[in-house]
Amino acid sequence: MKHFSILFLLLTAVFSVSLISCLMEPDAELTVPEVTLTLSEKNPQTSVIISWTKSNDAEEYSIKRSFIRDDVTEWHTIYKGDFSVLTFEDNTLETGVEYTYIVTAHAARQQFLYPAYFSEESEPKTITTDRNPLQTLDFPKNLTVQEAEDDTNALTLKWDVVEGADTYEIYRCLDNSGKTELLASIKETSYTVYHLYNLKKYEFKIKAVNGENFSLFSSEESGRVAEAENLVKSKAYLIENGVTENFYSSKDTLWFKCTPQKGIITIFNTYTFGTRNISATVFTEDGKVLATGLSFTFSESTGYKDVKQTFNDFSDFCPGATYYISITDDDYGDISFCVE
Repeated sequence: MKHFSILFLLLTAVFSVSLISCLMEPDAELTVPEVTLTLSEKNPQTSVIISWTKSNDAEEYSIKRSFIRDDVTEWHTIYKGDFSVLTFEDNTLETGVEYTYIVTAHAARQQFLYPAYFSEESEPKTITTDRNPLQTLDFPKNLTVQEAEDDTNALTLKWDVVEGADTYEIYRCLDNSGKTELLASIKETSYTVYHLYNLKKYEFKIKAVNGENFSLFSSEESGRVAEAENLVKSKAYLIENGVTENFYSSKDTLWFKCTPQKGIITIFNTYTFGTRNISATVFTEDGKVLATGLSFTFSESTGYKDVKQTFNDFSDFCPGATYYISITDDDYGDISFCVE
């Protein structure tokens, strides 16, 4: 038994030394990528091809892009990809603008205390897209984004008049790459965006237009929607028939007021990790419970599907009558809600 104990201790010591040696193995030295920029032959006004040299032991690469707008330099990380890709086409650019790019290599450390590390940034490289002759207007200045006065789930945008502009196009920024969604084209210099998620941050930019002539985008400006007020019945949020309202749930019960004609409740769950349960209770205007315990269950496999519950499944439903609906979520997340 004594010999066995000694052998066990020796084996443990050897294993420990080997483990420590493995953990203390020096990290590979990531070399700095060298970057080359070229304008796209097909779309030299709006697209640049970024290429870079391989970095030793890199597991992925990231690209940062910057440009100057209204004397402010805007930096965005526009790409992350694995080691096998050494080129990327940035096709979300504006005409006649100078852009700067930086590429960084990434890898995992051998030492468990530092799970990831990076190379030094590449030398910044700049390139200017070809100018479109129709780009003749100045871009909108002094864009502001504030909480709307008439709606808690809305933001109001305001900006200065642009000389020569006939209309203004309002865009919501979808991600850092430059992708946008056109929301409206208007003549005024203010616009309110409704049906937003409470507590969520949104970014916008504006473009001036006159016929075929246009400006660059304004600088990007962001605003955060106010906290939901419809946490009690007396402040129930009015839902118009057929209009989808968006709310962020923080495990509170949210209250809504509606006058459905068809008797359909639709709850959308836009993004789900794991399983999520949402329940709803329907009240008449005088406080009678019309239905309770309505369960809307979402999982990763069903998260993008609509889950519907009809008022016609309940007794005493009256088309056009006023109803209150309380919705409770067992988790944090987005809820989109509609009645018909």
